[in-house]
Amino acid sequence: MCRILPLALALLNGSDGSAAADGDLQPARGDHRAPVRVLPTLHIMPDSNPPEDYMQPLFRFAITVAGTLALAATSAQATPLPPDLQKSLKPYTIKDASLQAGVLRIVMDRPIATWAMYYNMVTWGACAPLWEGKAKAWGGGNIERVEVRNAVGAQGFAFFGGRKECAELGGLKGGESAAKKYIEARTLVCVAGNECRPRRPGELTAGDQ
Repeated sequence: MCRILPLALALLNGSDGSAAADGDLQPARGDHRAPVRVLPTLHIMPDSNPPEDYMQPLFRFAITVAGTLALAATSAQATPLPPDLQKSLKPYTIKDASLQAGVLRIVMDRPIATWAMYYNMVTWGACAPLWEGKAKAWGGGNIERVEVRNAVGAQGFAFFGGRKECAELGGLKGGESAAKKYIEARTLVCVAGNECRPRRPGELTAGDQ
């Protein structure tokens, strides 16, 4: 808040700086000068509601920072991927992949992690090595969830499942349609850099295309 004080005018009046009511000041007896009018103090208040085009970039920036910090913290404690997983993920445009505390986290080199990317990462990226009969494809790790996020780690999807669910997925009859229904029933959504959570009824996220 800015306040403009009429100190100069107050000094001309010989007053102590306090504002008198408009029109109250009169010349001293015997003083033929015109009365000095003291202007009221002007208060300039900033707009309490910043324009929307100003807030949206800040909101996007906050989400990006949150996602980047979460991604950095996770990567710092991650263990290297087993060779078979590295091989199955290599054909895809991936920025980073790590394994930590039962979570296989795959970061796509894309601004948005779409459901189609997520589907491919779960089926052909994570589960396929197990379908090929490689029991040690996941190494000694016990993967319980597969997360697929965008480049800054703020948005994406997570498959709540591990070896058992991959085996069930590979044995489904009904082709890709049945596989998508199986995965969707076990899918969490990752929004605004937060922990992945169950999808709310009727909710659509940025990656639902």
